[in-house]
Amino acid sequence: MQCAGCGLSLHKKDRVCGNCGMRVGSSRRAMPTDTSRDTRPMRGGVVGAAPEFAASAPPPVVNAPVPPADVASARSETAAGTPVSMETIAPPIAAAPVEAPAVDVGGELAEETVFTPRRPAGSRWRLTLASGEEVDVSTRAVAGRKPKPPAGWEGATLVTIDDPDRTVSKTHAGFAVEGDGVFVTDLDSTNGVAIVSPDGTEIVLERGRAVPVPEGADVELGSFAVRITRA
Repeated sequence: MQCAGCGLSLHKKDRVCGNCGMRVGSSRRAMPTDTSRDTRPMRGGVVGAAPEFAASAPPPVVNAPVPPADVASARSETAAGTPVSMETIAPPIAAAPVEAPAVDVGGELAEETVFTPRRPAGSRWRLTLASGEEVDVSTRAVAGRKPKPPAGWEGATLVTIDDPDRTVSKTHAGFAVEGDGVFVTDLDSTNGVAIVSPDGTEIVLERGRAVPVPEGADVELGSFAVRITRA
């Protein structure tokens, strides 16, 4: 079988001539097939026109936050024409509670007792001489026939001992209150210093060394004794 258009030999199963496009058994040529062209339906039925896309929905409108400075002016209408309330723009913020100051009712605060440090018990000691004279000491004291405070004992109370036999040195001993106790020091005396406790125990002091004195003890200065008690 041959093509009626171009005479090309055809197979009996062919329906279109592959050379000229003539349909077998017809005098009209078939529309050539061009796979390189886009044959999809176009807008308006025009081949080659730009494809038509469905219009997308507009993006949602998001209200921008209102700056604090524009809160007063935010009472104007929105785009929809609805008035904006202050509660919608900025919710009220609860204020922190303020503690009320103390009130002096009836002058009670003004009459409160003022605290003062308590003086330690036994901070004052008493020196009782053989003559019966008593001298209270709260800091330091220097005893002798004609006492003068040596270096380091400036400001000490002077305790004069009447000793016609002169067994007591002019500046014999020093007494110093420290904390809750009293100490005695031999201030380079001639006949020395001794402590006789109430139980009869006797301690002879080294010169320049401070030794604590028990309450009720006697401090011997030469041939004289001084009784030490709390004031």
